[in-house]
Amino acid sequence: MAYLKEKGYEARAFYLNVIYLVLIILGTMAASTLNAEVKYTVAGKEVTAPRYRRCFLNGTQAEYDAAALPASTYGKGCIAIDGTEDADGKFTPTDDD
Repeated sequence: MAYLKEKGYEARAFYLNVIYLVLIILGTMAASTLNAEVKYTVAGKEVTAPRYRRCFLNGTQAEYDAAALPASTYGKGCIAIDGTEDADGKFTPTDDD
């Protein structure tokens, strides 16, 4: 603690900047995970979409285990949102109300 008492504002500014840098890196990693592209085929045409538009962000362990199977439509770890899609890739989720 003697270092902080001697340096005061300079040390606090340094540590605060380190914390900001760590939070920026974590936020960038979270955003890149949600915006990762998912490639799949619809009516013989390859379509890409951000992962957050096609996959649920939450689920049970059993749902994630089933999504990890090779037969999963959108790839490993994607719990697909139910809906219909045309040949151009326009997705319309089904209403579960």
